[in-house]
Amino acid sequence: MRFDWSHQLVPWGSTDYMRFDWSHQPVPWGSTDYMRFDWLHRLVPWGSTDYMRLDWLHRLVPWESTDYMRFDWSHQLVPWESTDYMRFDWLHRLVPWGSTDYMRFDWSHQLVPWGSTDYMRFDWLHRLVPWGSTDYMRFDWLHRLVPWGSTDYMRFDWSHQLVPWGIN
Repeated sequence: MRFDWSHQLVPWGSTDYMRFDWSHQPVPWGSTDYMRFDWLHRLVPWGSTDYMRLDWLHRLVPWESTDYMRFDWSHQLVPWESTDYMRFDWLHRLVPWGSTDYMRFDWSHQLVPWGSTDYMRFDWLHRLVPWGSTDYMRFDWLHRLVPWGSTDYMRFDWSHQLVPWGIN
């Protein structure tokens, strides 16, 4: 004979009101020794990792847990701080590698920020154009590239034609 968990005298082999715990020991039905409630409110052994995973902070969390998680631009669930496949844009914002928000193609077909003036100049009409642009330009009699409307070193002759100064 032995005393059971309710202090009753029972035969040594008796398992009345007993169950086997996670370590295969007979324990009283109500015993929660070395047990915890999991995220599904089930009573499980302290060491149980069923339906658990290590999160990016190496914490044991339920499989479905999205604590400190966000959806990235490809709709994957990633940690809030994750920068995988991300880059900082010209406004110092974290954006996906492929993002072209607030971007434009420049004259050399490079993707640049909308406000970028790299390799640009203002033309005689005060428009921002590429350095090599000759739109609305012509070569003058000194073989210089000048705007179409430029009259530098020019004069009207007797027939009201615009001619270089050195021409009679």
